[in-house]
Amino acid sequence: FPVGAAFGVPVLALGVRRYTHEDNRGFAFSFFYAALCLACLLGSIVINRVRAYFPEPILVLGYQLSWIRIVLLVCTAFTAYTVVAACFLRDIQVLSDKPLKERAYCVYKPRSGTMKEA
Repeated sequence: FPVGAAFGVPVLALGVRRYTHEDNRGFAFSFFYAALCLACLLGSIVINRVRAYFPEPILVLGYQLSWIRIVLLVCTAFTAYTVVAACFLRDIQVLSDKPLKERAYCVYKPRSGTMKEA
């Protein structure tokens, strides 16, 4: 829904900027927008499925729920994990003052030899 997207997308874009290095930020934004497009596609599928299964309002705990209210409930359930995930985010900022290779946590060094030796 437009209000959620208006608040959510800029915050996620800022998060991508904050948690990526300048050298790989282009790839991170490409991945972010690809995931955003996939989410829009899957969201439209969910909306159409809910509308197909509940063409008439249903009665739940004394409340009459139309298909649009059921869509809101389903979308809320699908995004509830973000509240839990937000509690585990580290408060960091990736600095771009040094090249990315110097900021690597560990350098990958392939093993020499064959698979049989391992």
